Amino acid sequence: MQRKLPASVATAVAALLLVTAIQVAAVVALGLQQQVGRPQALFSAALVVLLVTGLVRRWRLAWLWGRYLPIFLAIVIAGVLLWSWRSLPPLKLALGLLLFAVPLGVAGVALGRPTAFEWFRLVCPECGARSGRGDLLLRNVRCPRCGDVF
Repeated sequence: MQRKLPASVATAVAALLLVTAIQVAAVVALGLQQQVGRPQALFSAALVVLLVTGLVRRWRLAWLWGRYLPIFLAIVIAGVLLWSWRSLPPLKLALGLLLFAVPLGVAGVALGRPTAFEWFRLVCPECGARSGRGDLLLRNVRCPRCGDVF
């Protein structure tokens, strides 16, 4: 059983914290001039702290949310930025992609690595197959190969 945080999970944690720090810094910087989304930024930062805590503590539910939500958000952010590429200056477009979409995509992909599956105990003890299928909270995971529940 692994005791040390694997590099894939550490990468996901760092990417999520980077995006949150940039978001909070942007809201604070813009908030000095006007009230811009402070409650939303604080709420999302609190959710990321909860997610990161779960990732470090090996919560399977945190793996589930950390695996799929950042990829979804990266696609949405990249889509919005690329959709409005004519109205945005190239620097803002590049910064939006590099500071938000790319790190979110990296976080989601990193949690799909084999070491992340091992960290969250998502590898079947009977046959060694990886699985992310299970009940609603991932307390019980079903192996796709042998059908074992672990």
